[in-house]
Amino acid sequence: MAEVGVKPEMTVMVGDTVEDLAMARAARTAAVGVGWGCHGAEELRDAGAVGLRVTSAGLPEVLERNLSGLPPRGSARQ
Repeated sequence: MAEVGVKPEMTVMVGDTVEDLAMARAARTAAVGVGWGCHGAEELRDAGAVGLRVTSAGLPEVLERNLSGLPPRGSARQ
């Protein structure tokens, strides 16, 4: 995030492990869990996922919902 100049509140981490979600918490960013990888949906939910998908269907909508309060790309407010 620092390398590209993006603030944590402008970022959503997508991960399939509880470690991914812990990394998102440590980085102070939201995390969406995807349950088709290493850890199941229940584990990801318990680890603090703000959104959860067990298939890739609907993932763009979950990301959009979590980023909806952000300024448009290219906006001066970053």
